[in-house]
Amino acid sequence: MSKNMNKNIGCGVSGKAKAAGRVATVAAATVAMTGGSLLSPLAAVAQGAGGIEVAGASAAVMSPLTSAAAAGAGVGATSAARKVASLQAAVDAARAKAAAAKADLETAAAPYDAAAVKQQQAQGAYDAARDASDAAATAASAELEQQMGAAQDKADADAKALEGARAALDVAKKDLADKDDALAAAQKAAADAQATLEAAQAAASDATPEAVAAAQAAADQAAVELGQAKQQAADAQAKLADAQTAADAAAAKKQDAQAKLSTAQQAKAAADADVDAAQAAYDAAKVDLDRAEQGAAGPEYEAAKAKVTAASEALSAAKSVQSQRKSELAAALQEVATAEGEVQAAQQALADQRQAAGDAQAKLDAAVAAKAAADTAVDQAKADHASALTALADAQAKLSAAKDEKDAADKALDQAKAQKQQADQAVAQAQAKLDAAQATANASVENYRQGAIAFFKSVGADDAANLILNCKLASYNKVGEEVDATSLTNMKQAIVWLKACNKYRASVGLGELKVTYDMMATAIADANYSDTKVAHAEQFSVGENVAWNFGSNPFEQWVDEEKAVFDSAAASLGTTGLTGKAAFDFYMAHSTEIDKYVAKHGGFVRSVGHYINVINPDYTVTGMGVCTRGTMGGWKTQAQTFVTSDRWYEPYNVNPMTVAEYEAALNAWCDFLANSEQGVNAARKELAAAQGVAADADNKVNAVAQVVAAKQMQVDATAADVDAAAAAVSDAQTAVGEKRAAAEAAARAVDDARAGLDAANAAVAAAQSAVTAKSSALDVAKGKAAAAQRALDAARVGVGDKQDALAAAQDELAAYSADIAAAQRAFDTASSALEGAHAAQHEAQGVMAAAQGVADQADVDAVSAQAGLAAAKGAANDARAAMTAAQAESDAAAARAAQLKGAAAGLVQAAEDKAAADAAVDAATLAVVDAEYDLVAADDALMNAAAARDTSAAEVVRLRGINLADAIAKGSDAAADEALNAKIAAAHDAAVRAAAAKAELDAAAAATDAVAPAYLEALANYNAARAELDQAIAALNAEIARQDEAKRAAAQTQATQVTYQAKHMAAKTEVTTQQATMPATGDTSDLLGETFVIGGTVLVAAGVFLSDKRHQLIR
Repeated sequence: MSKNMNKNIGCGVSGKAKAAGRVATVAAATVAMTGGSLLSPLAAVAQGAGGIEVAGASAAVMSPLTSAAAAGAGVGATSAARKVASLQAAVDAARAKAAAAKADLETAAAPYDAAAVKQQQAQGAYDAARDASDAAATAASAELEQQMGAAQDKADADAKALEGARAALDVAKKDLADKDDALAAAQKAAADAQATLEAAQAAASDATPEAVAAAQAAADQAAVELGQAKQQAADAQAKLADAQTAADAAAAKKQDAQAKLSTAQQAKAAADADVDAAQAAYDAAKVDLDRAEQGAAGPEYEAAKAKVTAASEALSAAKSVQSQRKSELAAALQEVATAEGEVQAAQQALADQRQAAGDAQAKLDAAVAAKAAADTAVDQAKADHASALTALADAQAKLSAAKDEKDAADKALDQAKAQKQQADQAVAQAQAKLDAAQATANASVENYRQGAIAFFKSVGADDAANLILNCKLASYNKVGEEVDATSLTNMKQAIVWLKACNKYRASVGLGELKVTYDMMATAIADANYSDTKVAHAEQFSVGENVAWNFGSNPFEQWVDEEKAVFDSAAASLGTTGLTGKAAFDFYMAHSTEIDKYVAKHGGFVRSVGHYINVINPDYTVTGMGVCTRGTMGGWKTQAQTFVTSDRWYEPYNVNPMTVAEYEAALNAWCDFLANSEQGVNAARKELAAAQGVAADADNKVNAVAQVVAAKQMQVDATAADVDAAAAAVSDAQTAVGEKRAAAEAAARAVDDARAGLDAANAAVAAAQSAVTAKSSALDVAKGKAAAAQRALDAARVGVGDKQDALAAAQDELAAYSADIAAAQRAFDTASSALEGAHAAQHEAQGVMAAAQGVADQADVDAVSAQAGLAAAKGAANDARAAMTAAQAESDAAAARAAQLKGAAAGLVQAAEDKAAADAAVDAATLAVVDAEYDLVAADDALMNAAAARDTSAAEVVRLRGINLADAIAKGSDAAADEALNAKIAAAHDAAVRAAAAKAELDAAAAATDAVAPAYLEALANYNAARAELDQAIAALNAEIARQDEAKRAAAQTQATQVTYQAKHMAAKTEVTTQQATMPATGDTSDLLGETFVIGGTVLVAAGVFLSDKRHQLIR
């Protein structure tokens, strides 16, 4: 993957910091005296003395004053003078030491000053070079930003244009859809008009007096049947309401039964729980009783115990009888529930039979009405027969005139058709040309979308296309997407990298790699897979290289980066300068050592395998694929595959070609796709012209055909009138016979309906008898239930008696043992409770069984009621459907009768409507053709806009992929244009010069560092000597000041003033001259009494000046 990161190209800051750090130690002591100069103080004097203003400084006067002091002060003065002389001697000694230190300083300062000058010069040169480098880098960056801005502006504009083209295409699609809808509507209207015309023609041919009469009779009969259907529908609706009521009642009854069943089930569950509790109490009481009886004995006790046992058994028998009676009562109640269900079923059957009887009555009523209508139809048929005889004569007169007019119209139509045929042939030829051109264009659009698939197939490389479509990882191939490796755009980019590969191989003495369609297919499929994962596809038996970056040259990663690591690894093994086959052979001999080195020292380069693949001399055939989808963070993917010429690699290496030959084939295919639309435009124009001529001819044919059709309709109508009139008499006579037969059939239908009504009434009577019988059975069941209830009451009384007897026996037994009696009573109570619980359980079981029976019957009744409701709904729906059908038949019959009555006039109108509808179809067809042309143009515009957008987007990607720091470091970038590369080259050269200047600065700083220790030591010695001199001068000045103060206090007489002028005390002009000729570094003249400058600061050696009034001390 690419490691090209944007780096900070402004290296000047770090360079300055490093240089400053190196000289900081040397400069620290010097700056205080020189104001920041790296030169020594004395060197600074030598360089700057000519311009320093020292003319006004007081001259330093250095003198022991010994003789003058002795002459004017006597013995005391002599002692004072000696002291001054001693201090002066110390000053002289310190001055001598300072002079020696100054000489040493000047000696050490000479090489230091020279080195410092060189360093300052190198620093200036470096600063200038660094500034130039920064400026050049800034210029390159500005150029890149300017190009990026321009490219982005164009990309934005192209994207906006693409959106506009898409919107225009949407508008064109909608317009075509609207035109298609309009054409469909026009075609439907034409079909409707044709059907109306045919119906009018049929109506005109069928509109005989007899047919009109028959239609009217049919309409009347349909109206009668409609009335019957409406009545039947109303009856069915009433039955539906009754069925709904019955269903609602059954549902309510079912709900009530279910509630009672739930209550009974809950009671049964409670009884079961009571039995379980009573059984547990019984078992405990039995254990207690047995334990108490173990201590009792004697015949009287046994007799009493036997009485209790007998009384208990009698009570158990009575309870058993009571339980039996409860079961019998439950069974009787179940019989009552069953009988009630049967009564309800019989009542429902009676209701159904009554409904059937009502239906039979309605059917009879309808049959009677139909009989009356049939009798009326017979009367009408007789009247129609008389009218038919009159219509025949009128029709024969009209037929002759209509035939003459039709002959003239036929001649005009033949001439128009001949012209139309010629025009249609021209349109057909033009359409064939357009179809062929459009087919080619359509294929071109699809072929462009198919990319590699269509290209490989166009050159007969179906195997290559199938490799992409059917490989193991075929799901990663997205044929049709512009960013897929199969797109023609990315296939062209792959050629660029193929050329780059062969260019490098040629530069290192290796042969050119050729390509095959199969190898190109393997690389395309690998690139699409590796777009989704940082991994090799390994789906073909080929060598593979994969790179991930932002669209840059993959060989910068495979060759530039990996070769650098390989060279370092080879160098670690003692070999350098390897390229091409020599590098490959060396790797094959030392692959283990090199791989280990790369793993340890390669950094982000984890392998040199890509580089080894590129320089493998055995490889002869390659393929390259480029995927720009950017699935992983926007990375583009380049994949290259390799094979040798060995037969083992067939078919990948069969029929290889040069990269130039492959590029020519691909470009020829792209040119063919791009030029196919021109033929469509020319053919479309030719077709439009031919269609215009044909439309004119067609309009003429249609106009004449309408006239002919009208005349033919007139002939047909009159001929039909004659034929109809001729047959009308016999038809009318036949109609009379048919209507009579129908009337007789209607009479028979009345008889059948009466018989059906009688049968229905008999069924009602039978159903009534069944209801009576079931009601009687219900009464019997209820009687049984009452008897069972009474028997249960008697059994309950017997249980009470037996319980009293058991209590008496238990009291007798209690006289023998209170413990046994208590245990016996507890046992008897538990036994009684258990029996009571069992009895309650049986009773709850019976009640639940009865409730279950009632609920089951309620379910059956609800289902039956729902079935009756469904049947009623079906009958109501059928009745409504029948009424609707009858209404439609009545409407149709009425319309038919009205149509036949006005058929002649309707025929002419239908012909005119048909002609207008056909003209509308022609106009709508032309509109659709125009819309299709506009759609093709909009689609072409969209494709062009998309291509422009892709090109400008690729330009942005290209510029974004340029790592300016790396490009400046290398001197150029393959993705940069000439202008930007010129700026990059200038920045590179400036950076090289800055680096050289930096190296010179480092060397100068090192030289300064080398001589700085000696200089600093000399400077420190000189400063120490000067401090010592200052102390000696201060002591001397202090003594002189003390003596002056003593003299002023003691002297009453005027002292003689003696003035001593040192050897350097001279006129102002002389001082000025001396100051203007300050000693340079290395001058060994005496410092005492001299003024000198260090770093722009005037220093004056200390001395004594005696004025005529007082001693002046000057520093």
